[in-house]
Amino acid sequence: MGLFKPAWQSKDWRKRIKAIENGALDEATLLQMAKHDDDVGVRYAAARNINSQELLTDLIISFKKPANTLSDGGYYEFMKDVTTRVNKPALLERIILSNCDASSTALSQLNDIECLTRIAQINLDYSFSVERKIAMIQNDPQKWLDFGKKYGYSDDVLSQIKDDKTRMDILKKIARKDKSIHRRNDAIN
Repeated sequence: MGLFKPAWQSKDWRKRIKAIENGALDEATLLQMAKHDDDVGVRYAAARNINSQELLTDLIISFKKPANTLSDGGYYEFMKDVTTRVNKPALLERIILSNCDASSTALSQLNDIECLTRIAQINLDYSFSVERKIAMIQNDPQKWLDFGKKYGYSDDVLSQIKDDKTRMDILKKIARKDKSIHRRNDAIN
């Protein structure tokens, strides 16, 4: 066997990063480095050089916060950065349903009604966020009414109901039922 290892297998993290930056490594090697390298900087550099959305999704789902750092080491910003590079709805759905640290970023990017509806049905923890997002995307007054009936009529939900008569009817119901004096006063005024 040869006496010299390739630069990406060097013990020196600087040589490994240089090998990544040279662009000669295949994506499978980059994925392995991103998942398993001992140095956080090398892991991040490898991940930033992966272009395949499928491999990025695999990495995002399996990537764990580095244990050998005192702070988060930019971990959450890194996860957000990598996740924003994924734009295929089915892959974003996979990320969300994995409940990994990037799920909320993936949810903010996903605008596919079919995927969002599936997520709400599969994982009830996401029902509120997903149904609110669907109402926002469709911008349908009836969706906002349904959302308000199910989760309550917060100020932002009421602001989406454009029909004055409907909004006043809802406010009157709130005034009759709500235990909070502030909510009742807001509804009456």
